[in-house]
Amino acid sequence: MRTAAQAATDIHGILTSMGTRFAALCLALTLGVACGGGEDEPGRYSELLWLVPDTDAFHAGVTVVDYEAIRALPGYQASRPAGQTDEELAGDPLAFRKALGWHGMVGAPLGILSFEDQYFPDGVAILEEGFGISLGAIDRTLAAGTAPPRYLYAIAGAFDPDAIEAQAATCEDCVPGERRDYRGEPYVTWGGEMALDKRMAPPAFDEFGRGGHFVFTDDYVIRSNFLQDFEASIDASLGEGSLLNDDAYRLASEELDRHELVGLFISTQGYGSEHAQNMADQLSENDTLERFARAWDVPAGERLRAFQLFAVGAGLAGDEPFTLIVLVHPTEAAAQENVERLNERLATGVAEADFPFASVFTSTEVTSNGRVLVATLRGEDRLGLALSSFEPLLLHE
Repeated sequence: MRTAAQAATDIHGILTSMGTRFAALCLALTLGVACGGGEDEPGRYSELLWLVPDTDAFHAGVTVVDYEAIRALPGYQASRPAGQTDEELAGDPLAFRKALGWHGMVGAPLGILSFEDQYFPDGVAILEEGFGISLGAIDRTLAAGTAPPRYLYAIAGAFDPDAIEAQAATCEDCVPGERRDYRGEPYVTWGGEMALDKRMAPPAFDEFGRGGHFVFTDDYVIRSNFLQDFEASIDASLGEGSLLNDDAYRLASEELDRHELVGLFISTQGYGSEHAQNMADQLSENDTLERFARAWDVPAGERLRAFQLFAVGAGLAGDEPFTLIVLVHPTEAAAQENVERLNERLATGVAEADFPFASVFTSTEVTSNGRVLVATLRGEDRLGLALSSFEPLLLHE
């Protein structure tokens, strides 16, 4: 049986050989935005979106959580126990939970989950024990897919190859991984099959005993339990078949990179007439749920023009929470018309919980630039509303 030290040697070889991939990724980007933080870096969110394959499995939704932005929240700083350093606070998952709760984000608005739920259940401890990667080293996380178990995960941050090698070499309880390569790109695998006797075992096993496939670089880590999705993600990182090769995703990512968000959700699955009818039929069968059905009873002429994809994000500007909505349309005319229609929906529409949208926001700004509509909604008393609250708002033809 191979030892953990041998596995560490494999990991080190992978980290070394992939040290230049980040530069190659930036060269491959065809985005029309400047690389965030400098000309040699991709944008804040496009860095991770670039790694997602352009496949049906992931069009349903991609969630990004920005822990760098969370660490800047007043509530996060206020949760610091006396004498605790920034580094200690950044590595404390409970501090993140407290900060999110302080801003009213408990309940997974926008589909944003805690780090542990999104990447691994109790996964922070596993990452730290197996790879020496603490929560404080992670800037952003990504989960592509909306239904388990078909997820692709990625984390972005500043990772130390030497520290990961040293941790893997000294982890006595870690199950050794296997070194493989795909298209000449090396990776480490612990397999995607379920092995119940290895549930939650370090360095990588989840609650179902799946070890997964991993790519490590200085700047990001990719994980998937499905080899096909994993290899497609490597293709995407090399510039082939990425979501951002799609024009609509490229336009959306350009806009998202201009904002500092706590989290965002992006999807091509909008809310058209069939979805609205299904919702109305299901909800109107129960008299106690008639108020939910009212949210979906929108005349055809008042619905938005069809769009290609939408993104919903939450952030904090000063002390004021805001919600960002980005819609990408097939034509500039559709985007311009939806400015007027979305303003009308904000003024007259109601959410599923039967409250008027106009009662939530103190100010709204809706503009279009080419095929992209951008709406900034300010004044809600929590950092982002639940995505389900926005579904009737984005109801389209």
